Amino acid sequence: MANPSKIPRVDAPGPGELQGFVHSVSPVKISARNKYFNVMFQVSRDQYHRGVVFTADKHRQFERAAYTCTPVGLSNIRKTSDKGGLHLTTTRSTTVEEIPAIEVPEAFSFTEAPAEVIFRTKGLVSGVERQERRTCSRCRQTQTAFDCKSLNHRCQSCRLLQKTVLFPAKVSGTVVLTSGSTDVHLTLTITVLREFLECNQLCHLLQDVQSIEEYLLNTPQLLVEHNDANMVTSMRLGTEVSGG
Repeated sequence: MANPSKIPRVDAPGPGELQGFVHSVSPVKISARNKYFNVMFQVSRDQYHRGVVFTADKHRQFERAAYTCTPVGLSNIRKTSDKGGLHLTTTRSTTVEEIPAIEVPEAFSFTEAPAEVIFRTKGLVSGVERQERRTCSRCRQTQTAFDCKSLNHRCQSCRLLQKTVLFPAKVSGTVVLTSGSTDVHLTLTITVLREFLECNQLCHLLQDVQSIEEYLLNTPQLLVEHNDANMVTSMRLGTEVSGG
């Protein structure tokens, strides 16, 4: 009988390769510069690796593999290790292939991978740095200088004078949340920020980075949920909840 702690493979994977089963595919997320999603990759009965996939066009392929419990092989991936274990990161050259010939031991577990650990922190915003990137809706070029309070802006690349609203802002940054005597540095994406502002009827602040910073600094208290990588998954006013 095959050793249940390993998955027999037709070909042993190389240094930049891995074979196994996909679990817990997250929705596609948006950071300051990239679209990405998270996965759990199971390589043996009890061994899981967290992965970040920066090729959003492969999202359906990963979802299908997870839904059908089809084993896949990943090649040209980056592997990094820390106290939390092995972490996988894809690159533009990463390929994903189904491996129908893989042999699965009878004792192999298809149970759901461990859920992502979410932490809750409640405290005061003691520091905030927001980055804003504006791009021309016509030529898609990033603007290095931009006055969001002006009605019009001339693109630095195509030189067309256009309304300011035609240069959409991509906002992200860092929030320092002080809870007791501890400072927690958190990464905030535009997706979470927009949800927070919409819930508090403050969407107009998206047009002005400084106004966002000032609002967060003057907020009495925030309740923030974040993962072990300190990426904020949701946040709301601390006054909306009772208790600590």
